[in-house]
Amino acid sequence: MADQRLTLADQVLVNILGWIASNVIEDLETEMALLRELEAVLPHVTKHHPKIAPLLPAAAELIAVRLAAFDRRGLWAPKLRLSAPMADFFRWRTGLAIEAWRASVTEEA
Repeated sequence: MADQRLTLADQVLVNILGWIASNVIEDLETEMALLRELEAVLPHVTKHHPKIAPLLPAAAELIAVRLAAFDRRGLWAPKLRLSAPMADFFRWRTGLAIEAWRASVTEEA
């Protein structure tokens, strides 16, 4: 199996996208700052990672929509398209965490 570890850039990407996807309270200042960070980190993420690659089109769309118009209404479609790959990513990470936790509990016993 290929190495599926996340780089720091990958982790920044996922955390920013997670915040944007789950945030329901309008915080335009934070959102704009995070989208600028997302734009800066995007060239450094692992584009061939099987769980990161599906996030990249929505990330690029969010940056384009928000930074071009700063119109909150324009974010709903990209957020919707982001939801499925984010759910898949977190399902994968949850599985890894459960496996690690179970292994640690087994070792303790």
